[in-house]
Amino acid sequence: MAAATLTTLSAITKTIYGQGIEELWVPECTFAARVPKSYNFVGESRRIRVQHAPLRGSATYSTAMTNRGVGKYTDFVVTRKKEYVGALIDCETLKAVDGKSGSNIDALKTTLRGAAEEFGKAMGRKLWGNGGGAVARLAAASSLSTTRLALLDRNDVTKFEVGMIVQGDSTDGTSGTVHAGSAEITAIDETNGYLYTGSAWTTQITGLADSDYLFRDGDFGTSVNLSGIMGWIPVSQPTSGDSWFSADRSINVPKLAGQRLSGSGGSVLEVAVDAAARAGHFGGRPNTLYLGAFKYAEFAKECMAKGQMSVPVKDARGELTLSGFSIPGPKGQIVVVQDTYCPDSYGLLTNMESWELAGLGQIPHVADDDGREIRMDPTSDSVSMYNRFYGNLLCHRPQDSVIITW
Repeated sequence: MAAATLTTLSAITKTIYGQGIEELWVPECTFAARVPKSYNFVGESRRIRVQHAPLRGSATYSTAMTNRGVGKYTDFVVTRKKEYVGALIDCETLKAVDGKSGSNIDALKTTLRGAAEEFGKAMGRKLWGNGGGAVARLAAASSLSTTRLALLDRNDVTKFEVGMIVQGDSTDGTSGTVHAGSAEITAIDETNGYLYTGSAWTTQITGLADSDYLFRDGDFGTSVNLSGIMGWIPVSQPTSGDSWFSADRSINVPKLAGQRLSGSGGSVLEVAVDAAARAGHFGGRPNTLYLGAFKYAEFAKECMAKGQMSVPVKDARGELTLSGFSIPGPKGQIVVVQDTYCPDSYGLLTNMESWELAGLGQIPHVADDDGREIRMDPTSDSVSMYNRFYGNLLCHRPQDSVIITW
């Protein structure tokens, strides 16, 4: 019985990944499944030109000709960011694979699908982030002198995994410098929102304090992270001096940075209708409302109490893979869907055609620049492979979006 080689293992990799890795990771995040994607982000940057003031006219011909112009535009000069996931497969497992032995091929499937799953989770967090890279915030009394810490929102515990290495800082990554040191998560209490590590948190991460933020190791700062939804449509209104991809959005906030709405004082359904009205008033054309898991549950109960049934929802490929509810909007119906990575304290009303997840190649793709998808690891008795992404999230019409705060 012949042992597997790097060539046959690459063939198995292609079989497991099929036509691409995208189909394996996008189910992790509803927004990722529905956002239009492109694969030709070439050049140093992409220039996104947004018109924020139209041409001028008049009922008088001479005045209209005098005041004619080309409108006012703002350019977002968007650069690519990167994301990597590496995997190691020990050579004993490799040599035991003969192309027929299901147990060993299943072990390879677990590794390769695990790499796609990790990419999906990272993208889910970052698509809903502000670009700083923070995964969650610590509670005001988080017991950092022990091996246990508490999260401010215990539901954020699902964004962490046992074995994940984390860093910390007092900022959310949009400013500041990450604390020295790191810690590995050894156990998770999902019920109470606790994370555990091997020794006191403050011993491993210098200066970590209550109400700080946690980051996946290597993910601190806007220079390395994908520019997510909450960066394009920030929770706080941009002010003079704002610089988002070299543009000051404070000159026309609704057109260049979307709108903000407080969700207090009304039911989720009532707030959703108010958000749609606000978007329409400023020229937006929303068609989708994203809610976190528990806020969506509230919304679903409201709808079902009124006798409204769920409706099928298509992903970016036009396939009916999701379900949600429908409410009337200023420019047609708006579907309301759940996204696990949308924080429950926020909601996003938007038009999916306003967005583009742009990549340089497939999202992600297996690194094979040297002609090999699988290669010997120089530091262990293993073979290695890694998936990578070069690209960013683009927003072509911020005015279609409203960020809701609960």
